[in-house]
Amino acid sequence: EQIPVRGGTLIASVDFQPKSLDPIFGDADTADRYVFNQLFETLVKVGSDGRLMPLLATGWEYSEDGLEITLTLRQNVVFHDGTPFNADAVIFNLNRVGNPENNSNRRADVASIQSVEALDPYTVKITIGERSVAALSSLAAEGGYMVSPTAVAASGEDFGRQPVGTGPFQFVDWPGGERINLKRFDSYWGKDENGEALPYLDEVVIRVVRQAPVAALELEGGTIHLANALPVRDAQRLNELDSLVLLPPRLLTHVMVAMNTQNPLLQDTKVRQAVAQAFDRDQLSQAIGLGEGSITPVFIAPNEAMFDPNVEGWKYDPAAAKALLAEAGVEKLSIGLAVIQREPDVQIAQIMQVQAAAAGIDLKLEILDRQAWLDKVRVDKTFDAAMLRGTFPKL
Repeated sequence: EQIPVRGGTLIASVDFQPKSLDPIFGDADTADRYVFNQLFETLVKVGSDGRLMPLLATGWEYSEDGLEITLTLRQNVVFHDGTPFNADAVIFNLNRVGNPENNSNRRADVASIQSVEALDPYTVKITIGERSVAALSSLAAEGGYMVSPTAVAASGEDFGRQPVGTGPFQFVDWPGGERINLKRFDSYWGKDENGEALPYLDEVVIRVVRQAPVAALELEGGTIHLANALPVRDAQRLNELDSLVLLPPRLLTHVMVAMNTQNPLLQDTKVRQAVAQAFDRDQLSQAIGLGEGSITPVFIAPNEAMFDPNVEGWKYDPAAAKALLAEAGVEKLSIGLAVIQREPDVQIAQIMQVQAAAAGIDLKLEILDRQAWLDKVRVDKTFDAAMLRGTFPKL
């Protein structure tokens, strides 16, 4: 049995720079949680088996008609600034993310909530508009993180640079946007299985290392201790070292390309079908994943309950792609592919560009930093096609 050692600093890397440390204004779904989970907590969380588990709420009950959820809150919890966590804090947070004036992109997490009221200081009743199995589980997403009402009132729009939660670590500073420094929260409520205070570490440093191969080299050199993403080839190499441990993945990363049907050329179904048949997914999987990954016909992981194994995806067929373009009256299709400047995205895009040429498609790569990509794809919507990543729990 391993005995935890108290103290020390963990240096971890992430491959993106968070937009904000205010959880309702982040823009990297699930990936932001590498940082958020150190600072904040939700009312409920999803366990490794996919079931909901207590966190800041210790229990919950549905009314007979399924339209009310009564939450019992954990007592003796305080935010990093000393503000007590209670029913008023829950009401503040759920109303804050749901308020359209705040323009949070996490409003969907609380879309089913009609009202929130306190039954006593540690009991909250949530009324939803219709029966929904997602109403409670949505509170485990980014919109459900609890932040200090006092700190929000004091910091205003600057809260995202001065975050205050109930998590095991509290914010110290964020110099240059490339390094987030956190320290142990001495008044954290959590205990280990032996009743010992958590967390064990004194400090956590989260560094932004955008290029995964660089993170691999830093892991090998010991300048970082933990990385959230590694190329398969590097991961296999590092796994041979006695000084490092390759942890089993808790998430599946799914890469897809979305086409913008507002582009007149891509409004034609035959053109989109041609694009879908222009890429050899098996070759991509072997080149990038070295046989470790899998190919799915839709943007749903095979371990998800909604995945249908009977759905057939598009197969690589450059001749069929050319024929479809000809039927659509397109002699040569030229479209842009917006890609975030990171690996393996750029490598995938370069292989796709070569494959597309065989199908008579000129795929122009637009390699952008993450914020420029977000502006082009999610805000302005001026892209033709865009490469996206999604993450799913590996149950």
